[in-house]
Amino acid sequence: MRRLITAALFAVLFTLSIPVSGAEEAIATTIFRLNQYPGGTNYPGNSGQIGYPGTPVYPGNGGQNNNPGGQGNPVHPGNPGYPGTPTPPTNPGNQGPVSDYNLYNYGHAKYASGNFNSAVIYFDQLLKQYPASQYADDAAFWRAKIRWEQKNYLTAISLFANFIRIWPDSPLLADAIFTLAQTEKAFGRINVANRHHLFEGAGHFVMYQQRFPLGQNAAEALFQAGECYEISGDYGSTKSYYYRVIDLYPNSAAAVKAREKLSGRY
Repeated sequence: MRRLITAALFAVLFTLSIPVSGAEEAIATTIFRLNQYPGGTNYPGNSGQIGYPGTPVYPGNGGQNNNPGGQGNPVHPGNPGYPGTPTPPTNPGNQGPVSDYNLYNYGHAKYASGNFNSAVIYFDQLLKQYPASQYADDAAFWRAKIRWEQKNYLTAISLFANFIRIWPDSPLLADAIFTLAQTEKAFGRINVANRHHLFEGAGHFVMYQQRFPLGQNAAEALFQAGECYEISGDYGSTKSYYYRVIDLYPNSAAAVKAREKLSGRY
């Protein structure tokens, strides 16, 4: 009883201590809130404890009293996949193995962007999963060519040699033979210990010219064979190849270089 009397006196003093307009505003605010949130302090979406606002409840969260239909915490849908964005074949979210066509495209996309090591990973995966694929020879060729461009010569030599052995009918065979010869020449000229690769390179340059005498690199292949012998110090063989270039392809750029070599101007 004493508490009720004290509260009543406090309310009277509070009302007398503020202007009439302020009292009207306070009453209006209280009525507005009661109309908006029936039940006083138990706002919709709170934990349901009378007199305590609690933590707001958002749709999709589960277990709260004032969240009808809540079925548990919301699940984030994840980042959307953008068209054309490669998904690595080892992605655990994949629903099955990536097709040989996609691996082929992923590898070439990485190669075009300059990400050579990632390109090799895709090409390796294609060859491992689809050894009989129509894209297998392409993957094997570019895997070897990437190692050549990276100056990883020994690996490139091995990969090109395997390519020539496994895909002798590939339309990429001519390029593979010529690039193998270039790789052996580049590795052979590094130091004397690699000298035997110069002879291997000369042999593959000659192989290219003999198998593809009308190929775009036929004249250059004979000239490069001569250079391999020149680097090794076998000048007799060098001259014979330069003369052969001039004899078989007299109007070629390689013949111009061969004449300059023979005249001592190159």
